Amino acid sequence: TGKNVYRLDLFLAGKGRTRIPVAVTASPYLVDNRPQGVIELFTDISNEKALDQAKDDFLALVSHQLQTPATAVKQFLGLLLEGYIGKIVQEQKDVVQKAYNNNEEQISIIQDLLEVARIESGKSVINVENIDIKAMIDEIVSAQQITVDKRQQHITIVVPAKLTAQADPTKLKMCIANLLSNALKYTSVKGTIQIKAYETESTVSIAIKDNGIGIAKDQMGKLFNRFSRIDQGGASAIPGTGIGLFLCKQIAEMHKGSMIVTSKPGEGSEFTVQLPKMHKKLKAEKS
Repeated sequence: TGKNVYRLDLFLAGKGRTRIPVAVTASPYLVDNRPQGVIELFTDISNEKALDQAKDDFLALVSHQLQTPATAVKQFLGLLLEGYIGKIVQEQKDVVQKAYNNNEEQISIIQDLLEVARIESGKSVINVENIDIKAMIDEIVSAQQITVDKRQQHITIVVPAKLTAQADPTKLKMCIANLLSNALKYTSVKGTIQIKAYETESTVSIAIKDNGIGIAKDQMGKLFNRFSRIDQGGASAIPGTGIGLFLCKQIAEMHKGSMIVTSKPGEGSEFTVQLPKMHKKLKAEKS
């Protein structure tokens, strides 16, 4: 009918101090296009919540079980590459290096899945430290240098000397690494990516800009949804899990910050993580 429908998920008190999850949907009741009241519908969503919990538990279990053997494989491949098990010819070394790189990517995906599971279950916490932004970015770029070289892409880094941010180093690194990985994947061979960081009186921002395929306006709404992929210009054929941007947004919001995106199809995109400088509320949560 064109009327606005609003939904709110909440809990109602049940017997024996139990809580019943319900979805409340509300829509205005109009007469001659004038509001006369509100129609509300309460729906028990216990089964829906139970399925969500089971899915999150399964995700956490599978991710954890995959991480242990993947880490062991990384160690053995590293021993091969370093020559501790005996010398190998260059052709063999190239094959082992590819296996090592693919294993690294798998471990990164597993860690992302585990973090998503922790966030969804409310078990993810932030441990704030003072982070050297330039050193962190250099480390992230170095870890992805093989991909950069393979695609003949160029990365420029613009970061003021001694710029720092007060944040969780593991989570912030995970976020920026995901943004850079996306920029590399969605930018053509010999493309350009710029990483810059800057501060204002109240915020510290890290932005990654590319000259890739860009994002259409009608795709913007699902960018930060879990397991969501954009569907344009062959983007769906590019490998990905659909959790990287979801994870970035969650991490930014855990720091009381935000994700900002600007993009134009055919010209590229810019994703910015904006974090507040340390304030009392974040300090209190840390303690």
